[in-house]
Amino acid sequence: MDIYKLTSKFPSNELFGITSQIRRSTSSIVTNIAEGTSREIQIKRKLVF
Repeated sequence: MDIYKLTSKFPSNELFGITSQIRRSTSSIVTNIAEGTSREIQIKRKLVF
């Protein structure tokens, strides 16, 4: 992921602070988008059938 390259340039004293939080939030965002898309597809299927 590009986010790891970006955050690797942050100061080492931020490794367990903002760096960790940014890395965790990016994976959470991707998961939430995938989950929302899946839910939307299921709703559309119910309307069609």
